Amino acid sequence: MTERTVPTRTEDEARAEAHPAQTREPSRYQAPPVDIHETEHGLAVLADLPGVASDGIDVRVDNNILTIQGRVRRRSKGEARQSEFTIQDYYRQFQLSEGFDQEKITAQMNHGVLRINLPRHEALKPRKITVKFNEGRGN
Repeated sequence: MTERTVPTRTEDEARAEAHPAQTREPSRYQAPPVDIHETEHGLAVLADLPGVASDGIDVRVDNNILTIQGRVRRRSKGEARQSEFTIQDYYRQFQLSEGFDQEKITAQMNHGVLRINLPRHEALKPRKITVKFNEGRGN
């Protein structure tokens, strides 16, 4: 599995390219930190997505590309008088090999941590091979 960001061209991006002086656009995002662990059944991807609610998460696999997208719920009371940073949404993509069973991928969110389980196809799972010994004489 390798990280990959697939370029998508939106109408806003086309406008931004036509007017290069505009450096800020509302579609900015940050890549969430991710840990990838090998398990007995495949891979487990853990992504930190603080501030993302259940209605703001989108995980999908298309054309062997795993996409994680999280929209942060902005909670603030009153009107901001000064703001030194903005909360950005999350976006990250990974290229998957053919070895994963995409029909069996599962995802859970718990306290801001997204866990995606990527199971291997049964035929590709590691297996123990029994070694037989010949107890006869000679080689």
